[in-house]
Amino acid sequence: MLEKMKIVVSYKDMIRRLVIRDLRGRYKGSVFGFLWNLINPLAQIIVYTIVFSFFFKSGIEKYYLYLGIGMIAWNMFQESLTQGTGSIVANSGMVSKIYFPREILPISAATSRFINMLLAEMIMILIILLSGHGIRISLFPYLLVVFLLEYFLVIGITIILSGLNVYLRDMEYIVSIVMFAWIWITPVMYESRDMQMHFLLRFILNLNPMTAIINALHDILYYQSVPDAEALGRVLIFTIFMMIISETIFIRLEERFVEEL
Repeated sequence: MLEKMKIVVSYKDMIRRLVIRDLRGRYKGSVFGFLWNLINPLAQIIVYTIVFSFFFKSGIEKYYLYLGIGMIAWNMFQESLTQGTGSIVANSGMVSKIYFPREILPISAATSRFINMLLAEMIMILIILLSGHGIRISLFPYLLVVFLLEYFLVIGITIILSGLNVYLRDMEYIVSIVMFAWIWITPVMYESRDMQMHFLLRFILNLNPMTAIINALHDILYYQSVPDAEALGRVLIFTIFMMIISETIFIRLEERFVEEL
């Protein structure tokens, strides 16, 4: 498996070309181009801010900042999984004609969304500064760690989903439904740590790797505090485990990709 991972890394130029192709193709013919990465979360932020500020009273000061920080990271996670799941099937012609590590396709899908997230979060940081909320630059190294942790978590999950989707084409639809439910057990729109809730829901929240990632981003950019290292450590262990399991299963699945496609 380690040998296979070395081969994947050796194809970094191909990953770069696929990422550039995806970024260019995604906005080709679009009037707003990259701005759609901001328009979509901005629309969500406006709707959720109205709902949670006026109807459900979240009680979080400058709620739009709190929501924006988490929403951009969540959108990267959601889009990477939904798009990455179908990446091998969508490129069936390439898979059938050319040899290359098939993992490159879901990795490329995740990487292009990761780049979009970084650009969007940079603009979010500018908005935070303009709002007068303030930012601690000394916490930026933690921010980089959290971003990379989410990136590799996404890759670990997406690789296995893209392989399963070759055999079960319903996987894309299943992932979309799961994503719809998953956001509600992730503290994107609410602060879970001070909230009274059923012990089972608390258990599910703590089990969710995205909980620690979103909480860490809120800690760094909103609360201006050091994130929970223990929680992030658990996510790191889960991510490593997920990548090992995903690659092991993927190696077995890819043996019949050409036949199934």
